[in-house]
Amino acid sequence: MNPNLLIRLETQLDALELFTGLSEEAFTQRPISDKWSAHENLAHIGQYHSVFLARLKRIATEDEPEFERFKADTDPDFLAWVNKEPGDVLFDLNKERGVLLDFLKEQEPLYFNRCGKHRLYGTLTVESWLELFLLHEAHHLFVAFGRARA
Repeated sequence: MNPNLLIRLETQLDALELFTGLSEEAFTQRPISDKWSAHENLAHIGQYHSVFLARLKRIATEDEPEFERFKADTDPDFLAWVNKEPGDVLFDLNKERGVLLDFLKEQEPLYFNRCGKHRLYGTLTVESWLELFLLHEAHHLFVAFGRARA
């Protein structure tokens, strides 16, 4: 795996420090009624770790599995994450990242060249899936920061 990619996976969640000391209201308030709060954005990226890990495991065992676009609102695990206290979401998010990193560090170098198909983005190597994962996560971290500080 590209060592810079691993570093980003290991450090991107350091941005969670931006949420330290915020009130529960700052986390849960929806500045725009039909958009997710900071808490819901963070719950989504926490919950998506298990979805993403399941995809990575399928890529390890299947030849180019195809994946539908993930919709958090229809996933029952999303509600379980949303119902957690904000501090628990932050803690569990970091824990889930550790599980993901442990899985990736166990893989042989050739694993990262294996592919999976995304309905919208096409065929991607594991490294490309990881890039997409980090971009998606960064987007939600940015949105959560904006909502918490609004």
